Parts: sequence; structure tokens; C-alpha cells
Amino acid sequence: MAIRVDGAVSGIDTTALIQAILAGQTAQRRTVTDRISAFEGRITKINELVGKIGTMNDALEELETISDFRSFSATNAENDSFSVTLDGDAVAGSYDIEVLSLASSETRAGSTESSETAALGRSGTLALTYDGTTTNLTISATDSLEDVAAAINDVDGVSAYIMNTTTGYRLVVQGQDSGSDYGVTFDESGLSDGTFGLAGAGAVIRSATDAQVTINGLIVESSTNRLSEPVPGMTIDLEDLTDEPITVTVSSDPDAIEEKVQSFVTAYNDVLNYISVQSVYNAEAGIRGSFVGETAVQRVARGLAEIVATRFEGLEQDYDSLSLIGIETNSSGRLSIDSDRFQEVLEAEPDQIANLFTGSAGFVQGMLDRTDVYVDSVDGSLTNRKDTLEDRIEDMEDRVEQMDRRMSRTEERLRRQFSAFESLMSSMNSTTNYLSGLLSTGT
Repeated sequence: MAIRVDGAVSGIDTTALIQAILAGQTAQRRTVTDRISAFEGRITKINELVGKIGTMNDALEELETISDFRSFSATNAENDSFSVTLDGDAVAGSYDIEVLSLASSETRAGSTESSETAALGRSGTLALTYDGTTTNLTISATDSLEDVAAAINDVDGVSAYIMNTTTGYRLVVQGQDSGSDYGVTFDESGLSDGTFGLAGAGAVIRSATDAQVTINGLIVESSTNRLSEPVPGMTIDLEDLTDEPITVTVSSDPDAIEEKVQSFVTAYNDVLNYISVQSVYNAEAGIRGSFVGETAVQRVARGLAEIVATRFEGLEQDYDSLSLIGIETNSSGRLSIDSDRFQEVLEAEPDQIANLFTGSAGFVQGMLDRTDVYVDSVDGSLTNRKDTLEDRIEDMEDRVEQMDRRMSRTEERLRRQFSAFESLMSSMNSTTNYLSGLLSTGT
């Protein structure tokens, strides 16, 4: 690396002088890079706004259909024998549920062996049938119990392991699916020099069985311990048998419905609050929010407020706007729920409230359609604005590269000129010294 000695002859700080000459170009470069940073920050804030709109849309989708909107609760939903979960398709009423049997998978255990690793001396074919498919396993006289277990584990739907019992080692085979259709059977007639004791009823430790439940006296069977089809909107997870029927009472849950609406209200206010904070401008305090001058963002705030204030007359019902059911807008555009009013209308006109939110010409669809105009990943207005900003950033980055190259060339030219100046000064000094020496000698 070359060592620069500024002004060795002239005494001029050439580096400082060059920097002063380039200061104007450096200031221009800083202006451009500051704009790049500002635009990058603006893109970040737009992305965060899109995320908040996405959260709001998630809350809206919890209200989008009748089954989403409606909520139910149940007494005795959690007990020692089963648990009940409900969705919006549930039917209010009373259900006497009795668990008669649980679904189980089949387990078989073979005869006792003295070793899990020693050769068993049996050979031939061991046939295993599961879920209607028979697999023939080839057994060699040198195979151990571990080898046989490994071969069975290669069969889809079954698993095998060796249990060390008080009487010796036993090969245990079990199906991976519950239900009476998933029994495990073996045919050991193809083996010579003995069997593994897996065939026949005597090898069965646990049979593959269906769950059996009575609901209001009607018998229901299932291959698993989860019943989701017998009663609309109700899923029953079985855990144990019951001593007697347990009554589960299903009823509408208006508080849960209000919670869903409140989730939207909270997310909506969060969107408006974010836009408001990022739109603050105070020249004296040096505050300029990222959304100052961003008309695309300001249109979002106005557009959302427009849908909130809309009367959805196409529903042809009395309660056709949010304000009529207790969802109020304050002077700053934020929403709140008058819980007493909301619950009063919900109790009196549950179908109208549901239709206001879930109807194809209702609030939720209207709001989702509006937000799609802003956040669609292809042609949403916020997407387009980000694309524009990214294009401008790319152009400015190209300008910065050009400015860097120009400043570099200018600096190199100036250094060459100052170097030549220093050489000239050195030569002049030498000449002066020479002449001074001659004159001194002549004297």
C-alpha cells in the first residue's frame, strides 16, 4: 500500500484540500443515500401495514360463514369418559351420551423364546394379513427373534417388538389402526421345524374393536375413539367407559360471538392506529412519519372507514349496518362495541346479525373485497406502491455508483496534479539552492 506524504515540499495538506473540493459531491451522495434509507423504511412500514391488514382479515374470516359466526357451549363437555368440542354447525339441545366400548387396535404375542438374538432354526414362509393385504415373509433357519421382528416391521400398518417377560422373550405384533376392520392374522403353515405361536385366537392379547356409544338411546359405532359424524357440529373424543349416560346440553354462546367480533374491532383499530402514528408530521420537532405524503396508504384508511359506515341494503333486513347493532365509531374513526346493545340485538334477531356478517352482500365480504384492492399480491395498490419505491431505490443506487466512480476519478486526477505540483516545487527549490550556492561562492 502506497504511503502518501501530503505537502512534503509545499507544506499543503493536499488530502484535506481534495476532500474540501469533493465536499459538494459527497453532500449530493449523502442526499441520495438518505433518500434510499427513507424509501427502504417506507417499504418496511408498508409491509407492516399489510401484515396488520392480514391480521384483520384473519379475524374477519372467523365471521365469514354461518358455521364460523355461530358459537356454542356445552355443559359436561369435559368429564372422565369423554370430551365434547363444538363448531358453528352444532345443534342446540340435550344429548345423553353413554360409552359402551372403546376402539382398539389388535395386539398379538408369540410363544416364549429363550433368546432374542440366537438362531431359531425355523424356515419357510410366514404369512401376515392386515387391512385385506397378505404379505409372505421368508424366514431362514439362521433368523433370530430380532430378525423376524425386523421383517414384520417392514410391512405397512403393523409394528413388532420383543418383550422380555418373566418366562422369556416374546415377539409382540400390533396393528397401527383401531377398528374391527384392522385385525392382524398369521398363517404359519408354511413354516417347518416349529412356529412362532402368532396364529390362532390364543395369541390375541387385545382384539381390534370398534368404539360403541349411545347418543339419546341410539347406538353409534366408530373405528376410532373420535366421533365427528353422528351429531352435526359435535366432536366426541372417547377416553373411558361410562357407568351411566352423561347429559351434555348444547346452547348458543353469545359471549363467544361477541369475542369474535371484538377480535375484528381490535384488529381494525390497530390498522388505523398504525396509519395514524406513521402519518405524524411536525417540522419543529423534526418528526416525519413514513406515511406522510403516501396517498396510497391514506386511501386505505378512508376505504376501510367507508365499509364500516356502509348500510348493506341488499340484505333487505332491519339490521343492515354495524352502528345499528352496537358497533360504534368515535370521532377518530375507531370502533368499539356497546356490549349491552349488541347482546340485546343478538338475542332478539340472531339470524339478522348472522346475515349482516356472513351474507354474500354483507359486511365481512364487503370488507374482504375492499382489503383485496389494497393487499392483493399481484395488483393491490400497496403492492404497486412498494414496487414503485423499489424501482426508485434501484435507480438511486445506480446514481450512487455513478457518483462514486466520478468522485474516485476526480480524486485520482487531483492527486496527480498535486503530485506534479510537489515535483515542480521540489525542482524549483533545488534550482534556487543551486543558484544561491553560486552567488555565495562568487562573493
